[in-house]
Amino acid sequence: MGENRFLGKYNRKNVEKKPTIIKFLLKSGSILAILIVLYTLGISTVAVIVDIGTADISDKDAIRYLDSKYYEAEYGDMRSVLQLYDLYDAKYDIYWEMADGYMDFIQYNQWKSAKEEGLTECEDKIEYYRQKVMANAENCQFVKNKDKLLGYAEQIK
Repeated sequence: MGENRFLGKYNRKNVEKKPTIIKFLLKSGSILAILIVLYTLGISTVAVIVDIGTADISDKDAIRYLDSKYYEAEYGDMRSVLQLYDLYDAKYDIYWEMADGYMDFIQYNQWKSAKEEGLTECEDKIEYYRQKVMANAENCQFVKNKDKLLGYAEQIK
């Protein structure tokens, strides 16, 4: 008769005994899982350390992006990119002037809306931002921004 695979060396049932390959897979599987977790944690830690402070954009890409936001009149997004990438060189002054002018105009409108909603202590802020919008239009350094800043000044007169 054929041998019973569940019988041990001395023809006794050895049910508790697991085949060696399963033991190996269970042991190596748990070790493998631990190694994978440690490897993943190590790689992610290194990636975070290397990535800290490396947010950068080339001047060409920055100007292309800022020009697109300028012509789409998305000055808030433009300002966010200028701040995010620390773009404070002179070549970005035209974008800063427009972003700051837009921000002052928005602040004026927000404070004016707050007053209309019943907030009584905002007269000083309304006047402050009105003066800033007017000064932006008068002291504009770039011809490209002049019409837009004058348009903001006309809207608040």
